[in-house]
Amino acid sequence: MSMSTVGESFEQKFHAFVLKKIASLGAVVEFDDDTELVENMIISSLSLINLLASIEEYVGRDILGDEFGIEDFTTVNKIIGSVGKIVKPNYVS
Repeated sequence: MSMSTVGESFEQKFHAFVLKKIASLGAVVEFDDDTELVENMIISSLSLINLLASIEEYVGRDILGDEFGIEDFTTVNKIIGSVGKIVKPNYVS
């Protein structure tokens, strides 16, 4: 299995996890992966914090810090891109 296959597999699973978690936080309207989640009232700001806590548990490490701030997690695509940059180095031998 190549590294890209591992990465793609993680991204696909992680994308499904994020969408499922957003739905569980009360999102009832349709949105795409570039929709600003809080700004468009898909979820509340408190729900975004809960989502980030769930993501940290999912990936097993802190995701907010010097490199990434809350603004890096406001859309599904931003979440996937930011978390991908954090976890992909773990796949390199």
